[in-house]
Amino acid sequence: MQWWSAAQKEHQQRLVLYRLRGFPPWPGLVVRTKSRQYLQSPMNPLAPPDDSIFDRGIQKGDTVTAGVWLNAERRPTLEDPAPQKKEKAKILKVGPKWVRVLYKKTGETSQIPKSWCELLSQCILQHQNTGKVKRATGKVRDVALRGSKRGVVPSGYVVVYSYGDEMYRKVLARSLIRYTPEVVTEQKYRKKSLRHCLKKVDKRGFNGARALKEIKAEWDRRERARQERQQQEATAREYRAHHGLEQPPTPAPAEREPADRAADRAASKRPLPADPPTAKRHTAQPSQASQTAHARCVATPLVNHARSASAHLQGHMVPYHEQLEGTDVQHISTSDLEEARLLLRLEKGFSVSELHRARRLLALEKHPDKAPAHLKDFRHREWLKIDAAFTMLKATA
Repeated sequence: MQWWSAAQKEHQQRLVLYRLRGFPPWPGLVVRTKSRQYLQSPMNPLAPPDDSIFDRGIQKGDTVTAGVWLNAERRPTLEDPAPQKKEKAKILKVGPKWVRVLYKKTGETSQIPKSWCELLSQCILQHQNTGKVKRATGKVRDVALRGSKRGVVPSGYVVVYSYGDEMYRKVLARSLIRYTPEVVTEQKYRKKSLRHCLKKVDKRGFNGARALKEIKAEWDRRERARQERQQQEATAREYRAHHGLEQPPTPAPAEREPADRAADRAASKRPLPADPPTAKRHTAQPSQASQTAHARCVATPLVNHARSASAHLQGHMVPYHEQLEGTDVQHISTSDLEEARLLLRLEKGFSVSELHRARRLLALEKHPDKAPAHLKDFRHREWLKIDAAFTMLKATA
C-alpha cells in the first residue's frame, strides 16, 4: 500500500532543516518513497521506523479501547497509571494530551489522558499475536482496518529522518528549509547563528553537534559522488569525440505552416518543395571525419601506445575472460586473497575441487533465487561478492 503523499515524492532524499518545537531548526533527511516493508527491513541504511509514524494517529470519530477510571472522588491526572479495566469507546474530542470519549457499553462520557487510548486496529493486532483471536472478521475487521486511511501520511506532510537522535517525524512540507553549509552559518535563531545554537543543544536525547556532523558527512558524500559522475561523463565525451562516436545533432522540428498559407497552397495546387539534398546525403552515408575517426579505432596495441592521447581512451580492449585466463600476471594483493578465502569458508591449501564445492554450498544458502522477496536485493549484492571472490581464487589457484 502506498503510504506517501505527493509532497513526499517531491522532496524525497532531500537534506533539510525542519521545525521542531522547543529546538532550533533541526537537520534531517526526507525519507524516499519506498515500501514500509523495505524501510523496516535491514536493507534500509537508516534506523527502521516504527509503525506509528505511518498511521494518522487518534482522530475524532475513531473507535478505541479506552481505560475506565473507577475512582469517583477525583478526576484522573497525567501521572496516574492506565487502569486495568478497558472498554470500547468513541472519540468525541482530541486534544494535545487529553481526549474525551464516549463508552459504548455504559453510554457515559469521560475526559482521560490520550495515553490510555489505543486504536482498535493495534488492539486486534496484539490479540492476534497473543493467540486470543484468530482473525478479525465482519464489522470488527472494518473498524480495525480503518478503511483507506490506515497507514497513510496526511496530505501536505512528509516523513523526515532526524539526524542526531535517529527518530522519524511527520512535518509540514511548506515549513522545510533546504540544507546547505552556508544556510547553517547564515540562518539566525534567537539572534545567533543556527550552527552555534545547534552545537549548544544536548538534552533529552537530542545532540545538535552530532546532528550537524552527520548531515555534513552526507552532504560531502553527495558532493563527491556528483564530482565523480561529472568526471565520468567528461571522460565518456572525450572517448566518443576521439573515436568519432558523437551522435549527430537532432534536427529541430519543422514549424507548422499557417492556415491561410496552407489554404492558398491547396487552392493553387502547387507541389510542396522537395527535401534539401544535404539531408539525404547526411542520412545516406557518414561524414569524412567520422570515417577517418573510425579508421583510427582499428589499430594494434603498439600503435595505440605510440599515439598522443591518453591510454584509457585508445588502449587495446581485452575481454574480461582473457584478462583472467591470459599469460599476464594479475596483481592481486595477499589481503584480498585471504578475504576471499574467508568469504568462501575455505582452509589454507585448498584444492580446485574444494573451491567449487564451497561455491555450491554457499549457493544453496545465499543465492538470491532462494531468498524471500524482501531479501532478494540484499542477497543479490552478497552473492556478487561471493562470485567475485570465487573468480579471484580460481584465477590464482
